[in-house]
Amino acid sequence: MSHRELVQDEFSKQAEAMAQSPVFSAEMITNRFREAMASKASGVMLDVACGPGLLLSGLAPAMKLAVGVDVTPKMIQMARTKCRSSLANTQFVESSAECLPFATAAFDCVVTRLSLHHFLEPLIVLREVKRVLKPDGVMVIGDLISSEDPTEARLHNALEQLRDPSHIRMLPESELLAVVRAAGFHVTATDHWQQQRQFDDWAAIVADARSLQSLEIVMSRLAEAGITAGVDLRASADSVAFVHRWAFIAARPVD
Repeated sequence: MSHRELVQDEFSKQAEAMAQSPVFSAEMITNRFREAMASKASGVMLDVACGPGLLLSGLAPAMKLAVGVDVTPKMIQMARTKCRSSLANTQFVESSAECLPFATAAFDCVVTRLSLHHFLEPLIVLREVKRVLKPDGVMVIGDLISSEDPTEARLHNALEQLRDPSHIRMLPESELLAVVRAAGFHVTATDHWQQQRQFDDWAAIVADARSLQSLEIVMSRLAEAGITAGVDLRASADSVAFVHRWAFIAARPVD
């Protein structure tokens, strides 16, 4: 199975749960995107890996046109359904992010949320973003990051992969910023925040109960041994908890 097929399979299964999860619809996160792209808020926007349209639907009302692209047909279907009745200025296209089906310099702003850690080559994706972005455009990224400690980062990503095999790698912030710059962008703003997570909520988005039971045991034992995996992993009598660390990056193309 190719990585594209794996992503389509996994996210077809996750689509309904993702659409209902407060993690993906948090207004606080949408507001951060809205503020970062305020100078382009009446232009044409692209949401890369738009999923079921949660971020796009929150940003679209101020835009001239909001376009969502995703590689998973079910995600595109759900996004269209969500926006059809109230947002006439939206369009959705099924496509990979590595080869966007849009003209050069077509968009005033490009956003992407919780996507980069699913791409085999984030640099290729961000170079495509630069191609379709106007020279004075804005790119806004919100994604999870791993520890700067390589050992912690490897363990963190291994746990994420056991939960969701479409996960490739959460980058440490220093590497994420380096990839953004290598793609031809100047970073204009960065921000960070932490999101407290409980195992049950995190696991509920995927559907393999048998593997999740094993994963919960592994994470609980790691926490009891004092191994935090760079995410403050901790266990109590009835739950496992940890922290997801977000990096928020606004950037503009450079010549």
